Amino acid sequence: LAGRHTEAEWVLRQALAGQKGGDPRRKEMLLLELGRVLVRQGKTTEAGELFSKTLTVAERQGRRGLAANCRYFLGNIAFHEFRLDDATALHLQALGVRREKGTQVTTSLSALGAVALAQGNFPVSLAYFEEARELLARDKSEAEEAYALVGVGKAMSRLGDFAGAAPMLRRALALREGRDDTVGEAIARLSVAENLLQLDQPDQALIEARKAHFALSLVPPGEARADAEQLMGRIQLRLRRHDAALANLEEA
Repeated sequence: LAGRHTEAEWVLRQALAGQKGGDPRRKEMLLLELGRVLVRQGKTTEAGELFSKTLTVAERQGRRGLAANCRYFLGNIAFHEFRLDDATALHLQALGVRREKGTQVTTSLSALGAVALAQGNFPVSLAYFEEARELLARDKSEAEEAYALVGVGKAMSRLGDFAGAAPMLRRALALREGRDDTVGEAIARLSVAENLLQLDQPDQALIEARKAHFALSLVPPGEARADAEQLMGRIQLRLRRHDAALANLEEA
């Protein structure tokens, strides 16, 4: 996976080098895609500089849609760097423009839901994710609806409504299954497993967590794999299997 990202970065840089005097719209598309690839490689500082420069040009030219896209990606970088107030401000600015244009609204809503969840603003998070879910269900965009449903379920769980969260998370998993998206399906399954633990069903939770863990063992290690190990450790602690719990937590 890392090799593919490195190759993609090289191809995009070569394409950009050949764009001197070319179609400016194509150059913008290539710049945004290069920024995404840099983020996936963990090169967030370089990606942030790229999006900031593109944002400056977009604002100077009155390209509000492009500026909104840059702010969205800068908001994601701020979120991953735990600059949550900055992330909120950037995503709100992007959402304002996207609502006017009627494009990519649900992506911004879900991003704001994730930030609010990290800030502990659970009712606000639930409202953002629920609006995103309703719009995606209306448009029959099932793959993206699953992401919003996970957000709805997590926000409901933080508010203490574990039983209400269960069907949301089950629906998210059903939408993710069989879509050739190993990580997306595993994340949904981990959310179901955590919900089962909250509902005091640790044996069932362990079954789902192990399924997710096995799927994630077949792809390069990442944050989702660490989440799986940590959740399995918590489940093993509930089952009083302390040695197994320690092994999982150390691996996480």
